[in-house]
Amino acid sequence: MGKLAVLLILMMLCGVGLNAGMKYDSILINTSAQNNSDIKPIANNITLHISDFKTSLFEKHTLSIWIESLDKDTGGVIVNGVDTRNPFTPFTWDWGDGSIDDGFFPQNHTYIDRTRNYILKVISNYADGSADRAEVLIRFVPPKVDFKPLSSNVSVIIPNYMITLKSRLPGYRIPKLTYFDDSFFNVVNRTVVEYVLSIASEIQMDFANNDVYLINESFMQYLLRDVHFGGGYTLWYTDPIAFAMGDCMMRKSIPWSSLFHEMGHDVTLNSPANYFYGGKIDGNANAIFSESMAQIFQHSTAYEIINNAKVYGLSEDLVFEIKQSAISSIMMVKNAYEEYINSGMVFSSWNDPVTERDETFNTFMTLAYKFFEHAEKSGLGYRMPLKRMMMLLQTFCEEDKERYSQFENSPEAENFRATLMVTALSFAFEEDLREEFKRLNFPVDDKIYDELINRIKDTLMTNNLPSKPIVSGSNDGHKNISYTYTIVSVDLDNDSLQYFIDWGDGSNYTSKFIDGNTSLTVNHTWDRAGRYIVKVKAFDNETFSANSSYIVYIDSLEVDDIGYLIDIDSNGIYDRFHNKSSGLESNVGYKNGEYLIDGDGDNIWDYSFSEYSGLVKHVENRERKHTPSFEIILMLLATIFTLIWYVNKKK
Repeated sequence: MGKLAVLLILMMLCGVGLNAGMKYDSILINTSAQNNSDIKPIANNITLHISDFKTSLFEKHTLSIWIESLDKDTGGVIVNGVDTRNPFTPFTWDWGDGSIDDGFFPQNHTYIDRTRNYILKVISNYADGSADRAEVLIRFVPPKVDFKPLSSNVSVIIPNYMITLKSRLPGYRIPKLTYFDDSFFNVVNRTVVEYVLSIASEIQMDFANNDVYLINESFMQYLLRDVHFGGGYTLWYTDPIAFAMGDCMMRKSIPWSSLFHEMGHDVTLNSPANYFYGGKIDGNANAIFSESMAQIFQHSTAYEIINNAKVYGLSEDLVFEIKQSAISSIMMVKNAYEEYINSGMVFSSWNDPVTERDETFNTFMTLAYKFFEHAEKSGLGYRMPLKRMMMLLQTFCEEDKERYSQFENSPEAENFRATLMVTALSFAFEEDLREEFKRLNFPVDDKIYDELINRIKDTLMTNNLPSKPIVSGSNDGHKNISYTYTIVSVDLDNDSLQYFIDWGDGSNYTSKFIDGNTSLTVNHTWDRAGRYIVKVKAFDNETFSANSSYIVYIDSLEVDDIGYLIDIDSNGIYDRFHNKSSGLESNVGYKNGEYLIDGDGDNIWDYSFSEYSGLVKHVENRERKHTPSFEIILMLLATIFTLIWYVNKKK
């Protein structure tokens, strides 16, 4: 019993020492008469996961991994990789099934449950404390999709039969093509690929403001097979509209980003409907428009699909593959931009036919990179800026065609091509980007820039803006519950309206065009506690309304004007406090319906708050975290030695 008493006292002493760094322990120590279980300190953090390309665009990565072999019968997988930093510390392998190992390349693992898929995460650990990370999908079963209804006149078809194409333009030939048989769809079946590409087609048509040349009032695209080609290409000029891929592109996995790229060509070269770019910019000067826009369309499409996966019923593994495909291709854009910078920033919009290298490559990739950079850093996302960019480009006319000069190069033609694209980017982000591109040696002509900007402004002035949308619905609720919202805007021209909703959690919703002055009803579910600012805009196919903002509290509670409390686990007790002014989150204490709040993160209770009275006041006699005083420690040590002496004496 004596030894047990000594052990208990030692445990008490250690416990006090371990907990002394947590600010709520001062309450446990100094108010010993109170029931400690009444006070709940929480240490969880809230993170909103918004998928973007910031890491790929703005950070340097040296780690890459790939699957060397996968046996779906035994579950055995071998993964290899490389890190050009050559770290000495073994890599961390999180296999996604609960197993975590350390080791160098290659590594093997056996999955027991082969009825699901896994995401393997490999982390490089460097001597300076930094890290890099790479992921790969380990697929055992096909993706599952909850198919949603899509537009009947905008879709992609992957036929399993021969299709006859006709050229809509003289001199534009039809290559020898066939169809993809079922052997190309062993992993992701044909219906799923068609569904995802049809989603992409709807998104891209919206990017183009639906101002696209239609055949029989529809925009149907066919994906066809070119057995003699190693890549992909557009057949924007055919009836029906089509695009083609070579066998090597489709055999191992679905090249989602490349498919979105060729579809982007189909859309942008068939826009605007009454005077489309296709046939007017083709030739040695085509790339500054056609390739820039295809790059922008393909990655903007991936961004929209990834961030709206739930809307479309796409499974996590399928979305992961789409994102990895887009990351791989956007890294090529980044590398080309860096090469443009490092090689002296040589602008070129003319691909000289007598040279082997395409002189325009780094130039059009720089334009695409700058779109992505501004989309990510401005916080505007991809869809709205791209729609605005297309609005300006869709003012293209006969005079512009002559100045573009598709068959002959000149300094004047270079100036116009560069200025057209820079003006479109400036209008996209509502920011004059001339100086930025002049520093990149783009020959921007100020007079042409002003002309193009004024032209789009004149176009918009003839149209009445839709009114600022009115949003109605619940402004508080709980996570994982669907809530219904009604949105309405008034258009004096009685135009059809389209609504753009940013739900504040990284997901977005874009409606189809509906009759003007009628309301839109839409549902949304938040999966994390927090305070969300829902932003809504209306669009009449020419101009945007002002933004409406609607605040929704999901398992959270406003605390006057200083911030809000967050109930992370939805148990009715708030666990964290978010400071409005600083953005900091901190723990809270809770007792008998009253919360103790550390507003500035200094480990001192600054406020007490009662959710019943709604009052906020400074806490009197505020408690500070502390370590037990030297006197207390001496007293405990004396007690321990006394007990040891007593035990020994009894012996």
